[in-house]
Amino acid sequence: FGPSGTYMALCLIYANRHGAELLSFCFQQNRHLTWELTHCFCGRGKNGGRLFHSVSNMKRIYRPFLKIQNQNTVEIDVSSSQPLLLVTLYDKYQSKYKGIHEERQRYYDFVKSGELYVSINEKFDEVFGSTFDFEDEENYSYFKELFFGQVLYSPNGGKDRPLWKVFQMLFPILSKILIAEKRNKGKERNRHKKFNHEMQFLESKVFVDGLCRWLMEEGIPFIPIHDSVLVPKKHQRTTVSQLKRIYVETYGLEPNVKVK
Repeated sequence: FGPSGTYMALCLIYANRHGAELLSFCFQQNRHLTWELTHCFCGRGKNGGRLFHSVSNMKRIYRPFLKIQNQNTVEIDVSSSQPLLLVTLYDKYQSKYKGIHEERQRYYDFVKSGELYVSINEKFDEVFGSTFDFEDEENYSYFKELFFGQVLYSPNGGKDRPLWKVFQMLFPILSKILIAEKRNKGKERNRHKKFNHEMQFLESKVFVDGLCRWLMEEGIPFIPIHDSVLVPKKHQRTTVSQLKRIYVETYGLEPNVKVK
């Protein structure tokens, strides 16, 4: 796919506006199709501080086929990034709840080791007699959607929703903190959205203000995708090391970094 002249300019305009759909179409038609995009619209969201562009909106399954400057890429991200940032809320309320330090450490250990969702799933099985099959990718994705919808970003906690009940049993103090944080955000119908945006801003301090800035200064080409970044494979080691360093320096937390 390599038009030139006026037609090329028209294609770039279309790609800037509908890049995700165009890229997805190209990959569906032929996985070996080469499309070189030299200019792409990119804007930073005013609510959560994330960067949005054509590649960030395309389907996840096509990312492994992307190249940067004709180099194979790897995707580097933080496992359970926003759940990890909830640890900062424990620090905010450390003088209010008895036993908060013990629960904070237990929660932090689960997230850092990548076992948070596993522990919730096991407790869910214990309480309700059923479990989610994490070996199935669609089932695992569905669990994560429920977790974010019923626990992290529901308007008033999850009320009587199953995952919220399980989360309360495992982390009663953090559950109270989540409710308190959302109540401080204004009107009920919008408070969970504001809380979501605040968590995204915390995340963007690491990925946009920290990692992306460092990559630019080092002259390493990259594509940011919210809580992950695509870089040429040869820069994998240094990028992972830098991401960990920025997380520790910004929030004092050690992330569980994954490379895909």
